[in-house]
Amino acid sequence: MRLFGSYCLAYLLNDDLLQLQPVVSLQINLSYCPISDVGLLTLARLSCLQNMKLVHLKNVTVNSFASTLLDCESLKKLKLFEGLKFILPRSLIECLEARGCIIRWMDKPFVI
Repeated sequence: MRLFGSYCLAYLLNDDLLQLQPVVSLQINLSYCPISDVGLLTLARLSCLQNMKLVHLKNVTVNSFASTLLDCESLKKLKLFEGLKFILPRSLIECLEARGCIIRWMDKPFVI
């Protein structure tokens, strides 16, 4: 997992998020990480989360994707696996886009 923030250091340890300093903006790349539903849902508490890359998260259910994305109101850019385009509720995708979130659908092979 890679975290990038303007004024922040944050670490994800065993699905527990420890925020060390106030954050202005944060982008996170969790692609191919073994994060669970609980870990992904924990990220929704970060009110400054603006960019997320969530490609090939094999331990996360569709319901957790939907809940997390709905709760991340500050999201501006999002990269998701293309297969989710047909699984996530269309109303969720429309809600994200109405908030100004740009969704990029990634068609990448799963790499171990």
